[in-house]
Amino acid sequence: MKNVALAVFAVLLSSQPLFAQHEAFRNFSLSKITPEGWQRSFLLKQRDGLTGHLDTLCEPFNQGGWIGSKDDLKGPNYKRKDKTGKEVLTWEPFEGTGKYYDGVTRCGLLLEDEFLLNKAKKQIYGTIAEASPDGVMGYKIPTRWPHNCFFHAFMAWYEATSDRRVLDALERHYTNDKFPLTYCREIINIEQLVWLYQQTGKKPYLTRAVDLYEAQASRARDRMVNKLDDLASDERQDVHGCTFFETLKLPVILYMATGNKKYIDAARNGYRKVDKFHMLADGIPATEEGLSDKGALAAHETCDICDFTWATAYMLNATGEVEWADKIERAVLNAGLGCVTKDFQTHVYLSALNQVVSQVGSSRSIIHRPDVMAYCQEQKPCCCTGNVNRIFPIYVGCQWLKGQGNTLVKALYGPSSCLHEVGGKMVKLCEESLFPFSDTIKITVVEGNASFPFYLRIPTWAKNPTVAVNGVKQPGVTSGRFFVLGGAHKAGDVITLNFPKEVRVTQVEMNGVVVDYGPLLFALPIASHTEKVLLHDVAWHNTPADAPGLYGYNMLPASKWNYVLALDKARNNRVKVIHNPVPDPDNPWSAEKSPIEIQMYALELTRWVLHYQVFKTLKGETKMMPITPPLPPRGMMAMVPLLCGKPERITLVPYGRTALRLTVFPYWDLQDVPSFNENEADQHNNGY
Repeated sequence: MKNVALAVFAVLLSSQPLFAQHEAFRNFSLSKITPEGWQRSFLLKQRDGLTGHLDTLCEPFNQGGWIGSKDDLKGPNYKRKDKTGKEVLTWEPFEGTGKYYDGVTRCGLLLEDEFLLNKAKKQIYGTIAEASPDGVMGYKIPTRWPHNCFFHAFMAWYEATSDRRVLDALERHYTNDKFPLTYCREIINIEQLVWLYQQTGKKPYLTRAVDLYEAQASRARDRMVNKLDDLASDERQDVHGCTFFETLKLPVILYMATGNKKYIDAARNGYRKVDKFHMLADGIPATEEGLSDKGALAAHETCDICDFTWATAYMLNATGEVEWADKIERAVLNAGLGCVTKDFQTHVYLSALNQVVSQVGSSRSIIHRPDVMAYCQEQKPCCCTGNVNRIFPIYVGCQWLKGQGNTLVKALYGPSSCLHEVGGKMVKLCEESLFPFSDTIKITVVEGNASFPFYLRIPTWAKNPTVAVNGVKQPGVTSGRFFVLGGAHKAGDVITLNFPKEVRVTQVEMNGVVVDYGPLLFALPIASHTEKVLLHDVAWHNTPADAPGLYGYNMLPASKWNYVLALDKARNNRVKVIHNPVPDPDNPWSAEKSPIEIQMYALELTRWVLHYQVFKTLKGETKMMPITPPLPPRGMMAMVPLLCGKPERITLVPYGRTALRLTVFPYWDLQDVPSFNENEADQHNNGY
């Protein structure tokens, strides 16, 4: 697709929808973006891991996705009894597989990978072929929420290929489907209705979308409703986390299409409340199913990483503000990479900042099965196992954006290239960097010559950032704003960005602090005793259709973790930042040595130990299983000189590199540790 001569792409210009009046930015087709370097390597690991093979591993993913009859399939995944006792089809497997195939489609388009694209085409065109006579797709599914999940793949495919069969199929579906789209999460199909309006210019799609959203005012409040007046209020909301973010995007989408300011104002207020009540240090709110309290032991679903990122991308496009790109970056580079093993073979359902144990039976959640905090190939419910495949493709797809007119926007950073059409001319630009590990980013105009405004995001976290064009430093570069390069851009031009980072130690609760460096959250990596286990031996959710080798990991700590961070504000907390050589730039997240390490002083608190809970195995045995303990009480820190050993150096690494980790640290002041000797502490360096 991207290897076609550049001039051919100008032909597609006539099929592109016009910008909405209240739309600052818009995503490029994924056919115009090519990941390079470590980003390409990561997507290839997805292809070789879950993204490429989930459809052969386990139910529901290995049952044909959205195509083929499901009549012979049974519970618990596909059938349940209704109030009358009749066995009926469930919707959950279609949600999970819909999200999965959206991830397959986006990953395949970015990589131009036929292995993945063939899977995507089979599902998209197969679903179109199996529609009802009047064109309703997935008409046997008892709700329309899964359609929103799967139709994201249709949208990405049409934007990349301009294949009218896909657009026509979506039009037939939404024209002829008689479902009212008012129950529970069905209202999220507003997203597709507005997209159809943007693609076709047909006003009835927008009218229906607005009417659906405004009718929500009469709906009863429950954990699956996120109404406009609730968003606009100052009150904390008790809403299912994924639903909150899936519906938070709706007023943003409607604002871009209508310009009605009440929509964007309510959405902003919703984000403000999330930051105030729920936001965790890894960039994702605490969401243990419902929006929950912040804290060192708070967790969030993998689904929420994807749904938060997707909604926030709409805020970025609607407002053109740096804040939203900062949020996307933090969410994906920390929470997104921290919820998977770096071979992309396993993931957790719930992940936490402090995760000292990760095994079947050690989940602290009381509302889920005991394996949801273990890294497994499959989780139940299946939503997170589907959604994990979407997170990183969404991030890469948001890095290059289009602005009004001929404007090009560099909103997020990472090695990649982009094709930008300007007045019938095609310009290719390429970012070379090891971002987020390097401060320096180089963007080169590889091919083409044209004049256009080029917006460069200057991250809020950057300390004294600079922009240079062909070696000439530019004036007026400010953190937290877009810097605009106007005028002509020609092949050979080099734009050099420098975003210096600084270490920040932030108190996130009375008992604990976290350590940041630029966009990266840092954590103490905990070595583990790792046991590979077969899920049919230890988990509760397997079916005969699952591959017999389906596996997960039991991970127990094999190194010291119970540290109190020793701070010294008068001496910048005695932080030492180490930049290590990167022998393999394509694998900085999984290399033996982290490209960046932060060394700080800490004291081991030996009385801070693992907690235990009762766990009943599949065989009926009762066991006591270790779980991650809460932070020690703040008052206990007054006894640090008596309870702890001598200070020593510990080494922190980016959160996204870790599986077991300590991220929120209890803390005390080194000035109150009379025995502290810096030279002696250096001799007890706790490396990793």
